[in-house]
Amino acid sequence: MAKREIKKRGKQETPQKRDMPSKRHPKWHSEKHLSLGTANYVLFTLGILSIIVGFVLLEFRFMILAPLLLVIGFSFLIPLSIIVGIGKGGDLQERIKESGGKME
Repeated sequence: MAKREIKKRGKQETPQKRDMPSKRHPKWHSEKHLSLGTANYVLFTLGILSIIVGFVLLEFRFMILAPLLLVIGFSFLIPLSIIVGIGKGGDLQERIKESGGKME
C-alpha cells in the first residue's frame, strides 16, 4: 500500500479504509468466482421446482403431497445444494485455482 503525500503539510497520509484488504475476508474471497459446481446448481434448481410445484398443488388443495414437496424443497434440497462439495479435499490453493479465483 503506497502512502500518499499531502502537499500542504508535507506529511504522509495513511491508506483509506477502502484501500485496505479486509481482515475477515481474504482478497481471493472478493473475486466474482464461486466454487459451485454443476451438482450445486442441479440440486438448487430441483429445490426451487419442488417448492413451486408444492405451492401450485397447495392452491389445488392437495393436502398431503403439497406440504411434502415444500418440506423436501425447503429442508433438504436447498440446504443440500449449498453443502454439496464442501470439504472436497485437496489443498486450499488447488480449490482456489479450481474455482477461478486468485489469491494475492
